[in-house]
Formats: sequence, structure tokens, C-alpha cells
Amino acid sequence: MYSNSFQFILALITLSNFFIFGCTSDESYDNSDFISEVETNLPASVPFVAVGGSNSSEGNGYILLTSDDGNTWENISLDSLNLTSGSRFHDVTYGNGMYVVVGDSGNILYSKNSKEWSRIKLEGSKSHGYVSIAYGKNRFFATGGTNSTDSVILIESNDGINWNSSFSKLGIEVGKSIEFCMDMFFLITDNRCLKSEDETNWGTSVTCNFSGNPKQYCINNKIHVTESSNAIYKSLDGNSFTSITFPSTSSTGIAYGNDLYVVGSSANIYYNLSFISVGWSQTTNFPDNSGTILSIIYRKSKFIAAGGNSIIYKSDDGLNWTRVNSGTSNTINSIY
Repeated sequence: MYSNSFQFILALITLSNFFIFGCTSDESYDNSDFISEVETNLPASVPFVAVGGSNSSEGNGYILLTSDDGNTWENISLDSLNLTSGSRFHDVTYGNGMYVVVGDSGNILYSKNSKEWSRIKLEGSKSHGYVSIAYGKNRFFATGGTNSTDSVILIESNDGINWNSSFSKLGIEVGKSIEFCMDMFFLITDNRCLKSEDETNWGTSVTCNFSGNPKQYCINNKIHVTESSNAIYKSLDGNSFTSITFPSTSSTGIAYGNDLYVVGSSANIYYNLSFISVGWSQTTNFPDNSGTILSIIYRKSKFIAAGGNSIIYKSDDGLNWTRVNSGTSNTINSIY
């Protein structure tokens, strides 16, 4: 926790900013009694899982790590699954008592214990890469695609094993991010944003204007978005997004815990008491800037951040970070 003087200074900054910008779109949230979406109803015994890999033929291909405490990571051998070298996993989620991982070439993995994994290989119009996966209402959704007429950009599963695309051909576009929040699913593609309240109809458009590689996060039951620019976004109602000025040239991950919003960037981690355009501070004792932060979570009363060049960092308070040995030399794209 912070010293009283530190809390007082941050409180003054936040209050003064709120007074100046009071009724603008940068209003702060009531974070009382908040539990992070990724942590909701999740037992502390559920291990961390990190996934990634290399898209180079010289790399080790897919990688999958697991840790009980965020300090010691085990690199799980996937040799028996016959995965293609030079490919990657892109995202991981947890639901229905199991982890589900999505990656290149239609490869999906699932596990109930984080150490024993089974592989599903999607074929035909579903055989391309998937970059994002979400779980809600007892259903998994994954998105990706190749921007061609025969490419399915959205698939769904009730069990994480059997995947359906019967209602998933939304157009000639590529899926970028899928998230469950506000009791509905939100989908970002390369040219529009959609939401579905019944998991079947995706005709409801959401006003958005993202660039780069947007990724969604459900925090305090509100959708937040990062992208490859100096802006981060939030939606209070699920119908439109408000841009929040961010002090770095890129934003690459958002987590909330210990009364702080924590956002990753290409070289450091920033924190703020409120999700507004002012008040962001850069951590002063970050271990190094050897790789871009690509994913941040808050679980088990600690932050875990990971990204390029095999980096994994941990922090108990969001301010003081240490680097831990990931046991891999490849990029880590996502942590749960």
C-alpha cells in the first residue's frame, strides 16, 4: 500500500482534475468494492497461464507457460501436439472450468489444469489464425480471419472443444478483438465495432474509430480499449467510445487492482487513480525496457505484465515492479 502522503498527493491531483473537467466525458468511476473481470468468481488456486510464440521459422514456435504464484514459470512441452513451428498463440481465457487458447492456423488448445493440454485443429474456412477469445454466458467466442470471402471471422463454442461458425460470416473483414462485458459480447473488426446481447445477432453497431491493433478489456463492468497510438478508450454505455489522452505513443494493456488503473506501453508502465486524460504517472523503478508490454492482468492480489523478448514482470502494488525469469526466449502475447 502507499504512504499517507502519496495517497494525499494523488487524491489532490485527481480531485482537482475532476473539478476542472467535471462533467466532461472524462468522468471517473466509482470503484468501490470492485473486483477485476478476469478475477470474478475465480478461485485463487487457478494458476496463471501465459501464451505466445515466434512467427519466424527460426523460432521455437508456440509457447505456453504456467505459474501458481507469478514468480516461477514452467514452460509446458507441447511436442506431442504436433504444432507447426514458426507460429504463435495469441490469446487465452478461462471459463467453464477450463483454459482455452487460440493461435495461428486454426489451432485451439484446452486444459482443465494448465499442464495437460489437448489440441483442436479447425479446418476449411475456419483454419486461419484467431487473435482473441472471450467467455461469457456459458459460451466461448473467438475472432480472427484473413480478409477473404471464405474466411470465417467469428466462431463460438459451448464447451471450448466443439466450434461452430454457422452465423459467423459477417463480411470481408478481419476480427481484431472480442470481449464479454455489460452482459453482452463486443466485437472489433478492422472496419467496425459490433455488439450482441443474445450471442446470435451481431447487427448492432457501436460507434468507434480505432487504428492499429485494438484490444478490449472489461474493467468495472465497462469496456476499455487500447491501440497502437497515444489514446486509450472507454465506453460507459456500450454504444460509443470516448478517447482518453495517454502520455505514451502506444498503449498495450489495461488492468485494475490495488485502487489503481495500470496501463502498459512500449517501454514502461503507467498508473492512475482514475481512467481520465490527466493524472497518469510513469513507474520510476521499472526494471528495464527490453520489450513492449503486450498483456497485463491483476489476479491473486498482484499484477503480472508480459510481452516482447520473453519479458514477465510482477508487482504487488502496481508501482514497484520486478522482472522474473519466464523460461522462454519468445514473445508472450497474453496472460490469464
